[in-house]
Amino acid sequence: MRRILINILIVLCFAILVGRSVSAQETIGPFAISQAPVSATGSLGGVWGNVVNSPVTINEAFSGFSIIDDGWINIVANDFFEVTFNPPVINLAGPDIVVFDARYDSGDYALSTSYDGFTASWAPAGWVDTGEVRSYYYGGTGPAQANIWGASVDLSNVGVPDGASVSAIRLTATNSSCDPLGVGALNAQIAAREIPTLSSAGLIALMVFISATAVFIIRRRTA
Repeated sequence: MRRILINILIVLCFAILVGRSVSAQETIGPFAISQAPVSATGSLGGVWGNVVNSPVTINEAFSGFSIIDDGWINIVANDFFEVTFNPPVINLAGPDIVVFDARYDSGDYALSTSYDGFTASWAPAGWVDTGEVRSYYYGGTGPAQANIWGASVDLSNVGVPDGASVSAIRLTATNSSCDPLGVGALNAQIAAREIPTLSSAGLIALMVFISATAVFIIRRRTA
């Protein structure tokens, strides 16, 4: 009986480890996002945009959460920004990332990745209104209200093979109506490939509880 109970304990602990999913860090309309870029660079005209009247750099505008609280306003054709993810985003089934734009007007982009040295490109399509609205200061003026739109992208569309990883993504404006807010990795893609660790206090507490319960049962059985 003791051996059976110990085996049950091991199975329960393993199930907790492999079954623990990664929760969304930010939900924007229909998009559940669990990873934001860690850094960003770019060559942008226009001006910074922020929900508060405080300037941001390109790195600050396109990295970290909240993805839609800052960005860049009125960039023109051939302007671009590039974001880096760590860990990289892996191309799995379905959409892998989402691009956000402040819809003062209809901006269009060409998306490319570091997988092939930013050679192949794809125009994000299927833009949807997320239902989120923000008022942005831009270059110190404003604020002006904008609806937030998003377009999901399957990395297969830019030639990334299934299972391959991408560390950097570049968005280049293809018209003069772009107001980019940023890029996020979609929750389902991250949760499916991320390996849980014992860093969670809640996970440790649950495992301690299971262990204590098993010891109590064993002692009762052997008393």
